[in-house]
Amino acid sequence: MKNLIKIAEPIGILGGGVEGISTAEYLLRKNYTRIEILDKNIITNIPKGTTRTNGENYLENLSRFKTIFRSPGFRPDIKELNTARASGTYITSAVSYFLQECPCKVIGITGTAGKGTACSIAAAALQESGFTVHLGGNIGTNPLDFLDNINKNHITILEISSFQAMDMEYSPHICTVLKTTSEHLNWHTDVEEYKIAKAQMVKNQSPDDIFIFNGDSKGAVEISKYSKGQKFEYSLNHQVENGIYLKDSSLHLCLNNTVNNIDITEKNTLLKGKFNLENISAAILIAVHCGAKLDSVINSVKKFKGLQHRLEYVTTQNNIDFYNDSYATRPDATIAAINSFNQPLALILGGSEKYADFSQLASNLLKHPSLKSVQLIGQTAERLKSEISLSGTPDFEINIFEDFKEAIEYSFNSIKKYSGNNGVVLLSPSCASFGMFENYKQRGLIFKDLVLGLNKQ
Repeated sequence: MKNLIKIAEPIGILGGGVEGISTAEYLLRKNYTRIEILDKNIITNIPKGTTRTNGENYLENLSRFKTIFRSPGFRPDIKELNTARASGTYITSAVSYFLQECPCKVIGITGTAGKGTACSIAAAALQESGFTVHLGGNIGTNPLDFLDNINKNHITILEISSFQAMDMEYSPHICTVLKTTSEHLNWHTDVEEYKIAKAQMVKNQSPDDIFIFNGDSKGAVEISKYSKGQKFEYSLNHQVENGIYLKDSSLHLCLNNTVNNIDITEKNTLLKGKFNLENISAAILIAVHCGAKLDSVINSVKKFKGLQHRLEYVTTQNNIDFYNDSYATRPDATIAAINSFNQPLALILGGSEKYADFSQLASNLLKHPSLKSVQLIGQTAERLKSEISLSGTPDFEINIFEDFKEAIEYSFNSIKKYSGNNGVVLLSPSCASFGMFENYKQRGLIFKDLVLGLNKQ
């Protein structure tokens, strides 16, 4: 039974970004009138009917609010929020409030890698079976934007980040934890806190709920212990009793002591890379547990083209394929990307600093059988070069570029030089984009524009 809490005024919204502004707009639609948006930076686009506080002292005296909505960029345990909480202020978030109010079944998906892809495949599979699906959360849409359009027969899928999960008060009916390693260590205190933050999403599940997890991921297995829900596992490395596993290159579904070959392989989908079979497995289990027809689910999976900036095919020039994997902001994502290619490969790597451990990435680069050159960009370029050198003697070129366009052109020419117009140029940075770009989307779009301009030179 949910402990429902009514929002009381005055209301503070901590963060004037996209989520904060859309939360304010939702509250205005609900006829709340005392809404204040707080941000260190000056927010120029605040909705009519709200006020704002900006500047260095914007966090002072948060106890003046009866309710505060925390945006994901703010830790829930900062001293100013703790002081307000101790004085009786109710601290919540857009996702927590949505889970309290949502009338339909909610699916929450978290993990270090694959969240957006798994969410989108699951949504497509459910839509193929005739369900009305709402998709939001970390994937880009504040769920409060569509809350008023939901009825009890709909299904909502939320991509949940560790920032959002950290103080979630309610758990979705179906919780899914994908591969979970480490991420955002410039925000979380350590790997353990990162995992515990994600585990908060599942802690309030009941025995009637469903928990789906990646059985090949130590982090996901650890988080599974926090759920009281019925557990279903997927694995590419071992057989499972309840869930999905890979056998003879094809996925097999095992439910109610019945095993079915569901005829999905790495070769008969449009998604590049074996790792995407993990995302597909999670999505299939979600759809089946929502009542989707298996044939429709399989059909939708085989048609799914993938998401922009996630190992996205761009073009082929001189028999050289270009792939945009700008969303790969972690070393493990880049490892998965490079291992998707056996052709001669030129890699563009690097970006802003998140203090990730590059040792495993360096080891995988050295073991790659057809890597010809690595072009390093951004703040992490020197550290990446040093890590590769410490791991061994590379058989490939290592170059540092300040100019993104030059890194792309050199990658193109290095494939032509070493492989005679046959190979792959891959942008898979393993790092965030800040400093050189506004975000990963801008980085990916610029990459595609520059690549498509190569044949015009």
